[in-house]
Amino acid sequence: DFTLSYGQTKTVKLKLNDANSENTIGTYTGTLEVMSGTKLETKTVTVNVQQAAHNLVLEPSTIKLGDSSQDRNVTKTLTLSLRNSGHFTESGVINLTGIAAKYLATLSQTSFSGLAPGQTLNIVLTIFIPKDQESCTQNIGKVSVATNNQSFIRDVQVETASKLEI
Repeated sequence: DFTLSYGQTKTVKLKLNDANSENTIGTYTGTLEVMSGTKLETKTVTVNVQQAAHNLVLEPSTIKLGDSSQDRNVTKTLTLSLRNSGHFTESGVINLTGIAAKYLATLSQTSFSGLAPGQTLNIVLTIFIPKDQESCTQNIGKVSVATNNQSFIRDVQVETASKLEI
């Protein structure tokens, strides 16, 4: 029980008595009663309970450095965004694999912890594009993200200008 004055608000937590540990997913309907002076207001309340999920999203979905006019013998950076669109706080690792040493590839960080639902972590990928880089778009390795509950891998691509002259 509590009393509110005009213009005041209060957050109230709702406990679902019908929800049990075996069947919490579903739609629950109940009645909310509010007493205002001697007047009783009754409202129907519907709560939809969904399955909680682990869901990290890495953007951009295509990891590509350079374009069709990209010179060689330069360093390029790309900011990757790791967004937690799930329901749990996440911790994990971010790795580069299969990338040749000539690319001098680095990530601004290789682990994360405490990434809460709704939060985004920005990670800078740095790649050196060597003089001997072939023309065209080429997969040079992979970025992987892993937690205890989820993992995924993305190709890392480099694109450079064609040196062909006719």
